[in-house]
Amino acid sequence: MNIQEASIATGISKDMIRFYEKKGLIHPRRHPENNYRNYSMSDIHILVTIKFYSSLGITISKIGKILTEGNISLAITSFNDRLEQLEEEAFWAKTKYLLASDTYHLLKKYNQGIDFDIGNHPTQYYYPTANIQKSNTLTTINKIQVSRLVFRIQENNKNNQNYPQDTGLLLIKQNKFINGDYQVIEKHKFYRIINEVKTNELISVAELQKLQNRIQNEGFKPYGDIFIYSIFHNIPDSTSETLCIEFMIQ
Repeated sequence: MNIQEASIATGISKDMIRFYEKKGLIHPRRHPENNYRNYSMSDIHILVTIKFYSSLGITISKIGKILTEGNISLAITSFNDRLEQLEEEAFWAKTKYLLASDTYHLLKKYNQGIDFDIGNHPTQYYYPTANIQKSNTLTTINKIQVSRLVFRIQENNKNNQNYPQDTGLLLIKQNKFINGDYQVIEKHKFYRIINEVKTNELISVAELQKLQNRIQNEGFKPYGDIFIYSIFHNIPDSTSETLCIEFMIQ
């Protein structure tokens, strides 16, 4: 088959096929009359393998060495190296999906005039930001920064007017790629209130107490830590932002 047909059969652009040939990964025969490339089924299978290996993040130079030398040991090592990185990428992709789904749920409710949400959390793992920054590489920190950070008010600071600045990640799965210390938050029921507040101002103890009284009046008993996270900013109105204030309840 010609290069156009090979491109259609493999989903690889003609330019990329020529690039692989230039790198010595494939050697299509030439038609004796017009010197056009003639790709065999063997060439097609090689192209598909190159595309597969490349899609997993194995470099072209390493792919070339694997295939031209028939080096299965190098292939095994290359896949082993990629597996852990792919596992980490999958973890953060799943985390982002869950956070996007949750934020969509909250914004939709708030847009419908509903300012609260009640549900259940599985066991969670809280990783303080300070610990993460001390013990992880810049690459990992950059991945972490795409996730939603939460502000925590610990139970013993609920009545403290100057409660400590405590930010971190709440993850539903222990992350072996973060070396910092973490705290386990046992599975629990939650009541969270969507509230518009003044930008750059901490929520006062009095405001928190007012929210807790509201929850108690609805028959629930708040306990444990409080988690606060931003879900929306109206940039033209720079004086306010929309937060979710989450209480653990019984």
